[in-house]
Amino acid sequence: MGNTAEEELRSVLMYFGENPDSPETPKPEDFFGLIVSFSSSLQVSIPLGVHSQLFEPVIFRNAQ
Repeated sequence: MGNTAEEELRSVLMYFGENPDSPETPKPEDFFGLIVSFSSSLQVSIPLGVHSQLFEPVIFRNAQ
């Protein structure tokens, strides 16, 4: 039916040029858990306006 988490992780690692057979390769549950954690943090930060505070100095510097 669908790909397993291991197959998806291998695909992502190869897409970004990483060796999926490396001993340093994270376990699928660790890797995808990190993605979920990042996504959740991002969803919380956007309504708080954190993103504008982080990028405003960069935008201002590039405009000068």
